[in-house]
Order: sequence, then C-alpha cells, then structure tokens
Amino acid sequence: MERRTGICESTNVLIIPSMDIFLLVIIFIFLSGNFLYQSAVSVELPVGLSRHIVPADNPVVTLTPGGGIFLNGRKVSREGLSMLLRFTAKLSGKKKREPLLIIRADQRVSHGQVVEVISAAKESGIKHIAIATEPPK
Repeated sequence: MERRTGICESTNVLIIPSMDIFLLVIIFIFLSGNFLYQSAVSVELPVGLSRHIVPADNPVVTLTPGGGIFLNGRKVSREGLSMLLRFTAKLSGKKKREPLLIIRADQRVSHGQVVEVISAAKESGIKHIAIATEPPK
C-alpha cells in the first residue's frame, strides 16, 4: 500500500469564465427592462394612427430633442446602442423570436437621428422596427 504524505494538490478556480457569466447576467438584466422605465424619459411623440399594440418586452429606443439616446430608459452612447442592439438580436434569436425595436422619438428630433437608429438596428440584425406615436385626440 502506498501512502500519501503531505502532498496537497492545489485546486485552481478559473475566474475568467465566471466573470463572463457575471457580465452576461448584468447585460441581460440591463436589457430586460420594459415600459416601466420609459416614464423617466419624457418625449413629445408625434400624433398618428396606430392599429397594433405591441408587447411590453420589446426593446425601446427613446430619442430626446437634446440628442439623448435611451435604451429601455437608460442613457447610452451611439456606440453603446449598436453593441446593445446586437446583443438584443442574438438574445432574441435564442428565444426563437424576431426582435421588434420600438423607436420613441420626440417630434422635434431630426429625421437624420431616427435614420441613424434604424441603420444601427438593421446592422445589428433587427429586422422589425416600429415608430411610437400618440393617438389623435
């Protein structure tokens, strides 16, 4: 019989895979916001007829007259928006459904800013885009 004497095998915990999972969980929580956060960003939507009510779990980009861009109520940069939209498209692909991006742009926002968001969404793989409007009074 062989006897082990005082030799300890070290067990290494790999930090990087657990940090990757932690980062993905943080991004998922960030993107899982819904219309509850939208009340924090006040915009004056244009008036238009709408026939469809969309589910609240879709990503929402809000554009303010001052040039602010918000994704699900949280301020993001233009570069950050592109990255987060790519992640949203991949996440929706895993859920086996097509993502629908809702754009809430103040009526004073230039057409160019809206087109930039639409282009970023298309480049990210989001094919379905809706523009939010206020119902006529």
